[in-house]
Amino acid sequence: MPELPEIAILAKDLSAIARTGPLKALSFCGPEPFATRLFPSDVRLVLRSLVGNRIHVTAQGKYLVLSSGNALVSIHLGMTGQFQIEAPPPRYRAHHFATLEWPRQSCHFLDFRRFARAHLGPQDNS
Repeated sequence: MPELPEIAILAKDLSAIARTGPLKALSFCGPEPFATRLFPSDVRLVLRSLVGNRIHVTAQGKYLVLSSGNALVSIHLGMTGQFQIEAPPPRYRAHHFATLEWPRQSCHFLDFRRFARAHLGPQDNS
């Protein structure tokens, strides 16, 4: 499970990518029902509304927080959730759940054990 230092480093790295410009595109993928459990419909709706806007990425405890204006989504990576820069190989298709595209870079969200969860609003870390 990613610990606080790993979440902080990931937030810093994603924040650097997000600062290159507004979010250009966002796509969801992955097999059901896991994809909907990871990114429920309300979270998907808010994340889609972020396209065209600048995104702020921060760490809040063990949550990665994506925000813009009043929209805020918290992502808990679970045991194996990860963002990676390079597109995953086809054999990982069942573990690839989202792609976020910025002007200069894309980030792909994968979760091999499928324990990650995304929520609206800030989360209590206690």
